[in-house]
Amino acid sequence: MLRKRRRELHLRVADAAEAIYGAADDFIDLLARHLYLAEAGDRAVDALLRAANRAQRLFANREAIVHLRNVVEITQLRAEVSAQPISVLLDLARLEDRVGNYDAAYGLYQQVREATNDLESWQGMAAVLRKLGRYDEALALIEQAFDHLAGQRLDLRPLWHERSWTLNVAGRFKEATAAADIGLALRAEDDPPAGYLMLQRARAATVEERYQDAINDGRNAERIFEANEHWHGLATGLRGLGYAYTAAGQLEVAEPVLRKALQLAEQIGNAEDIGGALTNLGIVLAERGSIDEAIQCDRRAIEEFERIGHGSGRSTAYANLAEKLVSQGAFEEAMIYCDRALELAEAIGNLFSVADARATRATILSKTGSDGAAATEFTRAAELFQELGAAQRAAVAAGQAAAALDRSRSPR
Repeated sequence: MLRKRRRELHLRVADAAEAIYGAADDFIDLLARHLYLAEAGDRAVDALLRAANRAQRLFANREAIVHLRNVVEITQLRAEVSAQPISVLLDLARLEDRVGNYDAAYGLYQQVREATNDLESWQGMAAVLRKLGRYDEALALIEQAFDHLAGQRLDLRPLWHERSWTLNVAGRFKEATAAADIGLALRAEDDPPAGYLMLQRARAATVEERYQDAINDGRNAERIFEANEHWHGLATGLRGLGYAYTAAGQLEVAEPVLRKALQLAEQIGNAEDIGGALTNLGIVLAERGSIDEAIQCDRRAIEEFERIGHGSGRSTAYANLAEKLVSQGAFEEAMIYCDRALELAEAIGNLFSVADARATRATILSKTGSDGAAATEFTRAAELFQELGAAQRAAVAAGQAAAALDRSRSPR
């Protein structure tokens, strides 16, 4: 069929559908599709934007992405430069980021930054680099953002939040806390930016074994996100709070919090939060004796993180799975996952995962009769945990190193 004839038929379908069903939200997807295929210009753009907004309200992220991509295609073909395409690019970038299409998200954020020097575009680019495990690049970009935005009356707390998050996953916990504190000092408001900063402070406090501080910040962040109906922040916050409860040994509290985090993350469709909630829930379940379900959580987390190429998520999930397999005596399979975790963590500079993987590797070596090698690995893990401020973990690993060394010197 000739293109002109195809366009005419799609336009007739759109006109007939609107005459019969109207143009209310319930039928806007149908109308938007046919107006787009009819190449109906502004009328198609308006319908596509309405359809995209409806899809976003329903957390139908992939449908919203399709509609917004079509809007971008139309506006670019018509060589239009206005506020609308820029806002569309930013909306599309957020959605691509949310579902884990990081390369696409980065390119869109970059387009917006070059056109407007928008703060969110700087933060979005840095967040993508952090998720991909490119921490030095993310931190350098954040410094550029501060320079480029200096002198403007802007709320810079989102940049301090992203700096804190990046420092946290890079294992620089004291610096992460300092960045969060600076952000919180900029503006005394109980709003989502403050909630995000509290979460990063809680993340650092959890690793440094200041559990009550972590729980307090996590609960305050939860309260802020709920009060503002900020569901994306709440999903992120609950998985962080659940991890703090777990580290503090409050497993009966941690499990329902993390199940709620997972449910909300899946409803929203945030890939990073889905993987993170699964990872943290797996830790709780293993501690509570549900090892098979815990392993299932880790395998699902690995699948999610591998799909989106998430740097710290992959290394953490592989290390956690290896640790659980050790408890089942599956040492060969555990070593495969442990080595994979170590490789990934060292490649991106995720020092906490490096220490964790080394400790698990040492356990496998010890249980398979290689106590000398195990003592070396436990010692490396202890040194790293000590450097990161995780004193209790460091002490445990040091004790295991000494015990493994004693065994290696004694006839069996």
